[in-house]
Amino acid sequence: MFYKYPYGTRIEYIELYVPKGTKSIYQAKDVWKDFLRIVEYVKKYNLFVKGEQVTSDNCSDILGDGTMSYNDTTKTLTLNNANITYEEEHILSIHQDLVINCVGTNTFIATGANNGIEEFGGDVTITGSGSLSINSDEGAAIYTQNDLTIQGGCVVTVQTDNLYAIELSGGTLTVDGATLIAKGNGTNPTIIECDELIMLNGVSIRTAHTYDATTHQFLTAGGEEATDMIVIEPTSATDLEGLTVDNAQGTNKFIHNGQLLIKHNGKYFV
Repeated sequence: MFYKYPYGTRIEYIELYVPKGTKSIYQAKDVWKDFLRIVEYVKKYNLFVKGEQVTSDNCSDILGDGTMSYNDTTKTLTLNNANITYEEEHILSIHQDLVINCVGTNTFIATGANNGIEEFGGDVTITGSGSLSINSDEGAAIYTQNDLTIQGGCVVTVQTDNLYAIELSGGTLTVDGATLIAKGNGTNPTIIECDELIMLNGVSIRTAHTYDATTHQFLTAGGEEATDMIVIEPTSATDLEGLTVDNAQGTNKFIHNGQLLIKHNGKYFV
């Protein structure tokens, strides 16, 4: 709530701005009801979806189909089986830290010269029990000027037809107990400008690639910069189907004999 008024103006001429949907409440309250110019406003957030700004008015159902919502207090965007194909703007444009919580199977397809997810001014964390697939035609699947973290057992697949699967602009890539599948186009580097790679909770590079911390490049077995598919995921210890695990640690996470296990596709990984 806020108000504005010229110096010396009487209260009945002052404009009082209140959150949308609360005007009648203020009109009924002592003191506040003395303001004759009560105006409802919509709070705008630093997040854009398909070129449209997310606000306090649309955040509970951004796409109008129940598949995407945003909580500004926790800076969390929840995807619940969201499927988007878009050709005008970046699907997600972010100007702050953002957590993307994946529920179910989610797919972003960006056509034209646009990035799938584009971030300025904050870190991006992708988490949850579901999956997110991003395919960009001429742009990067994910472009960020800061750090990118993939965690929580989710599976993230990124693919580009003409640029980079992931462009970090000097940020840190962290894969923590989750799966990242980055598909290059055979010409451009699959992952570019990654200043640091951090792999936690049993995660390793599963394809025939290495990360060079000096050149900040993903390399093929022949020492060339990787332009093909890079897979970073938990290393499979053994097929533990039928094993009884105890002390559930959340969706798809368990502790067994002191070892953190993550369940994916019916198998347990360390």
